[in-house]
Amino acid sequence: MELALRPMSTSQVLDRTFYIYRNHFVLLAGIGSLLPAMLLVMQLAFIPLGFPPRATAKTAPEALMILLLGYVCCYGVIYLVGTALAGGATVVGVSKLHLGQGVSISEAYKQVFSRFWRIVGVIVLLGVIVFGSLFVGEFIAIIVITLSVGSTAIFARGGSGLASIGVVFAILWAVAVFLGAVGTALFFYSKLALAIPACILERLPVGVALRRSWYLTKGSVLRIMLVNLLTWVLGAVLGVVLTIPGQVLAATLPSKALLLGLVLQHIGGFIAGVVAGPIATTAIALIYYDQRVRKEAFDLQHMMELMGQQAAPPPPQAAAPSIG
Repeated sequence: MELALRPMSTSQVLDRTFYIYRNHFVLLAGIGSLLPAMLLVMQLAFIPLGFPPRATAKTAPEALMILLLGYVCCYGVIYLVGTALAGGATVVGVSKLHLGQGVSISEAYKQVFSRFWRIVGVIVLLGVIVFGSLFVGEFIAIIVITLSVGSTAIFARGGSGLASIGVVFAILWAVAVFLGAVGTALFFYSKLALAIPACILERLPVGVALRRSWYLTKGSVLRIMLVNLLTWVLGAVLGVVLTIPGQVLAATLPSKALLLGLVLQHIGGFIAGVVAGPIATTAIALIYYDQRVRKEAFDLQHMMELMGQQAAPPPPQAAAPSIG
């Protein structure tokens, strides 16, 4: 494997991402298949329970809500555990490959198991920060619309034209606030995107890993946003393409054959997860090393470590016992 520790532009990061992905697809797909496989098993298990509900099924609203709540809870737990394990192992695998070392699926997972709870902590805090930003923005947008519409109705005093204009401005202002919240969430996600690689590869605690990511991403937030956007779009396109056949069958088959369409749809989602899942994680792991090269001359540090290992004398051998 070619060693490529050097400052890279955004296009070079993407080139390197697809170089590693293409030449080690079986390894990366094998590592990343854990989360899609866990989700597939869960989705198939919920079909006999009546979720998703069929058009012909007469399920009580209370039972449907219980099923929905159970599905969401199971999905969240599985996604958290699967992301921590598969995402962490992918970071380890990409790190080894990028540094010119060999790695197997079992070796990548062994390095993650000992740091599992720290990775979970990073993911949970990152999710709280990102989704908290979205929630605050949405809450403010709702308040803006409510207050604007209410004040417009009070001051309009029957003037429907003024009331309509006020509602339009309120909606536009609320949309602007919500888009600002989305931008803030993307900013926080990009600033903290390197926390998982830092946690795993540098063996850092949760808080230190988040602060480490904040430092490493300084001046490169827009680049990380662009790389994330491109990899997310690619993953979404693959997901749509691979799940469309199952969705079409589920919508067109008779009710008795609907199960086949649902199963094919979930299998398509599994294949999409296996194929597209490692791409974004590979790019993030490469950006982590690129930022360390730019800010800390990690390429020189790594070269000196390799030279030190090569120059280290062999361990002394025990003297052979004398005879006689």
